[in-house]
Amino acid sequence: GYRVNSHCTNSTRTPSCVPCIDSTFLDEPSGKTTCNNCTTCHPGLGLKVKQPCRPSSDTVCGTLEGFYCLDPTKDGCRAAQRHSSCKPGQYISHTGWSSVSLIILIVLS
Repeated sequence: GYRVNSHCTNSTRTPSCVPCIDSTFLDEPSGKTTCNNCTTCHPGLGLKVKQPCRPSSDTVCGTLEGFYCLDPTKDGCRAAQRHSSCKPGQYISHTGWSSVSLIILIVLS
């Protein structure tokens, strides 16, 4: 959650650190002078915020209702796809959820 503001010099033996702010984060100790930009969960790509960005952790995205995850992460999802739609003469056999698409069966007469 902190970045280096000033590195050690001959006169100062300890670095100066400041917190990450304004939609940035660092999730592990580093010598970086800038924080990483937080991930944006784009609704147009079927994603929503599952856990907001904090100075010490990135945003975690989840799937919107009607979508399932194509690219899962440890805690969330990077890319989603809309569940299939039934055509006339078809029905939903098993509804989908966030990690699996739904199953559509064709009605045979």
